[in-house]
Amino acid sequence: MKRALLAALLCLLALFGVPSFAEETAQERLIDSMDLAPWQEQAPELSLHELISRLSRGDLTVDGEQLLETLRTAFFRELRFSLPLLLRACAVSVLMAVLGRLTGAGLDGGAAKVSSLVLFLCAALPLGADFMRLVEKGGQCVSRLDSLAQAILPAMLALLAALGGEATVTAMQPMVLACGAFCTSLIQNLLLPIVRLAALLVLVGAMTGEDRFSGLVGCFRSFCHWALGTCFTAFLGLLTVKGLGGGAIDVVSVRTAKYTVDRLVPVVGGLFKDSVETLAGCALVVKNAVGIAGLLSLLLCLLAPAASILAVLTGYRLCAALLQPLGPNRLISALQGFAAALSTLLLCLLVAAAVFFVFVTVLMMSGIQW
Repeated sequence: MKRALLAALLCLLALFGVPSFAEETAQERLIDSMDLAPWQEQAPELSLHELISRLSRGDLTVDGEQLLETLRTAFFRELRFSLPLLLRACAVSVLMAVLGRLTGAGLDGGAAKVSSLVLFLCAALPLGADFMRLVEKGGQCVSRLDSLAQAILPAMLALLAALGGEATVTAMQPMVLACGAFCTSLIQNLLLPIVRLAALLVLVGAMTGEDRFSGLVGCFRSFCHWALGTCFTAFLGLLTVKGLGGGAIDVVSVRTAKYTVDRLVPVVGGLFKDSVETLAGCALVVKNAVGIAGLLSLLLCLLAPAASILAVLTGYRLCAALLQPLGPNRLISALQGFAAALSTLLLCLLVAAAVFFVFVTVLMMSGIQW
């Protein structure tokens, strides 16, 4: 009787415990075999191996509070850094308003204009230097996003190929490389220099005290917005067409192979098919874990630069609004122009991040249903 019970227990363990353990072991071996070194270099703040392992086991949840804390810290750190410049701008605006009143009360007009110009340059030039620093930070963020996407790409495509998505991989790999390079090059080599030029025109126009370049600056901003929208729309269209076409071919190929093995090879074919389905399930779980880790990496890369730009943009808008009751002056025009250019810069970062976010999400959703 005891032997019968022991045999029954062993059978139950073989039926339920061993497959689960084997599946978990297969996932760990698959993760260990992946080359995560280039990706880890680009995302040193994450422990990728541990993160992917825990995600594949389903015992890790994303800490939204920590992400919000990171965003809040970057926002207020940048705001504290820019606060002295904004306070100087407020003080200079008050002095310029006083000079304007004194000029009306009989002060020499030439001396008042020279004094006003000197005061304006004392406040506007540091603001312009701070703006250029933010543009440089935005360019570095776009470069890092592209490097992260190129590091995530091999792992995601290898796992997708292991699931039987060879046609999808063949269709997507060159397209994604080309689109990522084109988007990064467009932003860094064309749009960011246009943003710098627009800020320079804003500064020159405010310094002369005449609204000479507002139309040209508006054309520059419209061109940047249209270029970003066209690039993102074209990327989505290509990704959809290539993904659907490759996915249909992969589904037909995998179903044909499964039917052939199951029907033409009697007993062993069914066992082989079940084993392949188990391994494919492990690869699918790991692929989704890698995709979530990739999205977290991209999000962490974007958070700090975007929060910095948003903080300075908010400060410029608020400062210009508070100074408006003093009357129109050239410093308020400069602050408004810088804020508009910063909003275009922030849009460049968001579109670049959205391109890579969509790509990783599509790869997560791709895969053959075994």
